[in-house]
Amino acid sequence: MEVISFDSKLGRAPIDQDTIVHAKTREAVVLSTNEINRLSDILFNYNYSKETNLFSETTVGCYYPRHAIVFLDKSEKVISYIELCLECSQVKTSLPKESTGQFCEGKYDLLRTYFVSIGIRYFGD
Repeated sequence: MEVISFDSKLGRAPIDQDTIVHAKTREAVVLSTNEINRLSDILFNYNYSKETNLFSETTVGCYYPRHAIVFLDKSEKVISYIELCLECSQVKTSLPKESTGQFCEGKYDLLRTYFVSIGIRYFGD
């Protein structure tokens, strides 16, 4: 599994069929088992409050993704990805929606902090 950052001018993650185009990434971090566990915790254990049953989703038209979580097989071929725009809090993925957990406003903040903790430094043009 890798987390990549890339120039928003690309308009999407630099993935060509089943390969990350590393020449078009700004940063790429191969995740350790511990980092995968921390990321999984963020993706699946942080959701909307069950106490209030209230949530809101902000949709802004910008969608300039700069980050992707890329799932690779043993031969390092891309099998799926989650592409993120941390500015407008939108996500696009090749996974079924139920496979990614719920994306609420606070989860984007947790992901930004997580990305910084693993060495991702690029967040804007």
